[in-house]
Amino acid sequence: MPGRLACGEVLVAGIGLEPETANLFETAPPLLPEGRLDWHKYARGAVLAVSGGMTSTGAARLAARAALRIGAGVVTLLSPPDAAMVNACHLSAIMLKVVRDTAEAIDAARDARVRAVVLGPGLGVRAATAELVLALLGTGTPLVLDADALTSFAGRQRGCSRRSPGAPPARC
Repeated sequence: MPGRLACGEVLVAGIGLEPETANLFETAPPLLPEGRLDWHKYARGAVLAVSGGMTSTGAARLAARAALRIGAGVVTLLSPPDAAMVNACHLSAIMLKVVRDTAEAIDAARDARVRAVVLGPGLGVRAATAELVLALLGTGTPLVLDADALTSFAGRQRGCSRRSPGAPPARC
């Protein structure tokens, strides 16, 4: 906006590619409501995806691309410094933000525009991954946990599921 109001009729036309050679994707029924004229990318929601280190970046980039494909308006990949160049070389429609520590990841997740954080793929099965998950849970931003973010809790106390009715959830 306001250019959208001045553009006139929008026509989608074929450019001569045969359907079987074109890389086309269709979602039916639509997953998202029809946009309004005054919408912008943040109206569709912002997603953060957390990348692993330099040799473990691919799965986080795939998760970020999936967020775009299902309709997120803006996706940002949070990358450790050692993986920033690897990630930058493979990203186009996804933004990149270097985060040096858990505090910077928490700051990014606290942005009011962020609707969800995806983390786990490539982070490594370790205590630091579990601590990052717990720290991000404290932001109140919804999390999508996968792979190493889940496996890093294997063998930890399972007291969260054994609480008495009406008691607050235990922190595991």
